[in-house]
Amino acid sequence: MSTTARFLPRRRVLASIVGLAAAAALPARAQPTAVKMVLPFSPGGPTDAVARSITQGLSTHLGMPFVAENKLGANGSIASAFVAKAPADGNTLLYHTSAFSLEAAFSKNLQFDPLADFSFIGLTTTTPMVLLVRSDFPARTPAEFIAALKAKPGKYNYGAIIRSIVHVAPEQMFHALGVKAVAVPYKGTAPAVLDLMGNQLDFAFDVVNSALPHIRGGRVRAIGIASRERVAVLPDLPTFNETVLPGFAAGTWGALMGPAGLAQDKVQHLNRALADILADPAFRAQAEAQGLRIVGGSPEQARNFIRDDIARWKQVAASTNLPLE
Repeated sequence: MSTTARFLPRRRVLASIVGLAAAAALPARAQPTAVKMVLPFSPGGPTDAVARSITQGLSTHLGMPFVAENKLGANGSIASAFVAKAPADGNTLLYHTSAFSLEAAFSKNLQFDPLADFSFIGLTTTTPMVLLVRSDFPARTPAEFIAALKAKPGKYNYGAIIRSIVHVAPEQMFHALGVKAVAVPYKGTAPAVLDLMGNQLDFAFDVVNSALPHIRGGRVRAIGIASRERVAVLPDLPTFNETVLPGFAAGTWGALMGPAGLAQDKVQHLNRALADILADPAFRAQAEAQGLRIVGGSPEQARNFIRDDIARWKQVAASTNLPLE
């Protein structure tokens, strides 16, 4: 056997060792950083489900991981403050609702500026508020409901999540119509509706996508809806606008935000991905079946919408004398 033949395997081994050492010296391929989507509400509810669907959609459309993280407390302010203080690198985002503008209007000690401390990426959906009554409540229309409250001021009670849309908006309507009802504090609409079904409350307000299964199941009776026009999923339900209070509309909305200073190219990139999600036929069909209306739009439209919403509720706070906290 030749010398070359004897040493060929050894040379191959040495070459392999050198190759492995060189590969080890190279930097490891960077794994995509997971984007944290902060949600200010409890997991498992209908709003959480929409937010998580959008979070998953962003993962799919952008080819990188988005992870939902619920941060509860202070009517959503804990989540908002967390994102406001996060680095503006696109790795921490916020999915919020009308609770964002209500806190801005009714809280005296916010730990953030609701407009200056955020980058607004886009609106997602809206859904109106609906009035639910116990099975034997004497009224069957919005006009009969207001007449019942006027006839017996302060007799009837309702479940209210203090400083939420289902508390502030009804109080705005009651103030405008000169009626009174007793707000019974709850931590969420689910326990309030449960007590309504048990006839422990006279009425309650909820948003359509949350209330719809109970209405269809006959467990509660819906008699009015706070939208400008009737909604497709409850076509026979009259609006307060057409019956007792022209112009009155109230509900909740969803929006995607980030910390202030988020680079405009990232804002636009996220806005385009969000638009694709909202345009997806499967997402639209699922959302509309729950009584949600697709909104979308530009980052500037989202900022202006939320700015105007804050101004609206600040005006309500001043006119109704609802307490600031």
